[in-house]
Amino acid sequence: MLGTWARARAPVHGSPRVSFPGLDWPQYLRSPQHSSVSEATAFTASNAASARQVWRWQPPAVTGKPAPVLDASPAVVAGSVCIGAQSGAFYALNEATGTVEWSRQLDTEPQATRGGGRLGITSTAAVLADPATGAMTAYVSGARYLYALNATTGSVKWKTGVRQWV
Repeated sequence: MLGTWARARAPVHGSPRVSFPGLDWPQYLRSPQHSSVSEATAFTASNAASARQVWRWQPPAVTGKPAPVLDASPAVVAGSVCIGAQSGAFYALNEATGTVEWSRQLDTEPQATRGGGRLGITSTAAVLADPATGAMTAYVSGARYLYALNATTGSVKWKTGVRQWV
């Protein structure tokens, strides 16, 4: 399923799409079992010194929203890096280039403990196949809602309110 999804997606602005399904990290701690274990074998202690930064990305500021701080870990699936910011913006980036494929503004919530600011996305999304349709879906929590987003386009499939415990 993941390989099919990656091949079906067109490159953004001519950017190459790299996909290694066995190396995906689709949710917090990698899997439902929270294994935190990668199948990657190419990166070793003997070649670590040759590692280099390929790209760097900082989310832009969103008018009227909190600073675009990244508290959540990224989810990486089929050549896309999905991550949300405290500004409430959620992004899908091309894994090879760092180019924004799509973004979606989600909700934020006032936080008295944060100097009157608003808080948006602070947890890691899960990017998995929808159990009913098989379509790749990004499940992400904003401040007041849980969203299911189409992982290819970012369109909202559904959202539901979540209760905050104080």
